[in-house]
Amino acid sequence: MRAAGYVPLVPYPGTNSPWLCRCASCGRESTPRHTNVRQHGARCVHCSYLTRHDSQRTPTDEALAAMRAGGFEPFAPYPGNVAKPWPSRCGQCGRDSAPTLRDVRDGHGCRRCADDAHADARRRSHDEAAAIMRAGGAEPLEPYRGHRAGGWSCRCLTCGGAITPTLGGVLRGQGVCVLCARAQNEATWGRRYAGDRATLLYLLARGDALKVGITTEGANRLRHHESHGWEVCRSWQFRRRGNAARVEHETIAWWRRNGWPAVDEHLPQGGATETVSSSSVDLARAERYIDALAEFAKRHE
Repeated sequence: MRAAGYVPLVPYPGTNSPWLCRCASCGRESTPRHTNVRQHGARCVHCSYLTRHDSQRTPTDEALAAMRAGGFEPFAPYPGNVAKPWPSRCGQCGRDSAPTLRDVRDGHGCRRCADDAHADARRRSHDEAAAIMRAGGAEPLEPYRGHRAGGWSCRCLTCGGAITPTLGGVLRGQGVCVLCARAQNEATWGRRYAGDRATLLYLLARGDALKVGITTEGANRLRHHESHGWEVCRSWQFRRRGNAARVEHETIAWWRRNGWPAVDEHLPQGGATETVSSSSVDLARAERYIDALAEFAKRHE
């Protein structure tokens, strides 16, 4: 056994019984049989596996050449196995991925580049997308950027408000303007849309931020805002919720048309898109603007 490279760890159990030994080369334990070692020269199973693995392993320089030929630049050491992911950067799009050497040898390229190519092949032209939006009731205000860009800045052809519908939503039959949909509900259901209670449009202040919103009269919305440090500056009552929503929408659109961005802060209760800095527009000016809108809206209730 010692001549074959084994160091016995227990007494001899017999020629056909497993014999616990330690390999003199790798130091790991195994249980060869004396008869196999004597008749066939059986070697340590661990050493045999490593020898076979090393003989089949692709050299590092050859693996690197194959990855670069496939359009990838590895930024991690070769994992030593053609089936293991190898962190690399695509030479075309510059994004990171982890293809296997086997896949690259089989001709598979960057999956993200393939996804982009597939999306480009299906992408609609600006003229085609704009025609679909106009048929749905919206006039695009910017070039079409593709479905992955999210909302498309448009103007509602019914109410003239600023909206951001998606092309996919229009293709699925969804409306383009939330405020027009609310107004339609009001026209259909009347006061039942908001129950028997009126709707309040409110203007809040906290620090250098102003915030506008709507709620049903008697709801806990305002108390919830006050618990987070907001002060109720003014409120306006509307019989129809759609009119209150329209005034809210137009107020926010006025802020954005003048280049006054939303206050960049985390609001636990949400609604950061409904805010503006008081350094851009002061409280008195905001109240006067909402007063004018509310007076016009109430004349049509």
